[in-house]
Amino acid sequence: MTETENRILAEAPAESKVDLTAPVWKFIKDGQEILVNLERWVWQVGYNDGSHLLQFDEKNVFHQFAEIEQDKIAAFSMISTEGKPPITMLFKSGMKLIHFYRNIHYHVGPDPSLYQFIRIYCFGYETATDKVILAILPDDSIAIVQDADEIQVE
Repeated sequence: MTETENRILAEAPAESKVDLTAPVWKFIKDGQEILVNLERWVWQVGYNDGSHLLQFDEKNVFHQFAEIEQDKIAAFSMISTEGKPPITMLFKSGMKLIHFYRNIHYHVGPDPSLYQFIRIYCFGYETATDKVILAILPDDSIAIVQDADEIQVE
């Protein structure tokens, strides 16, 4: 690894800096304040200049993916709000960050009106020639795919 990559990894979060006791986070959309609930996994971006952007920050503000400055990303981390180790991906020039949720409803039991809802946290990168998606599954295991449609939950 290069010296820069070693520095970025050393600065990666060891644990969440999110205030887990906060009841809700604020998000302003079209002049309206919207309250957002904390996710089980949240993202944090580390920039080349050493600054960071947290999806749920220390001022109880929720940040959208669109706020991320793609051309300045050094590292992207998914941080568990349940104390699991963070997952950090280092970025190089030419990599574009991908992040989205895959919400799956599936039937449970014989009654077709009964279903369970699960959320899969997907993130990764895309280049001119490659695409990699890591999916954090409900049991916190990770699937690595090139297409989100490949994600299967049993």
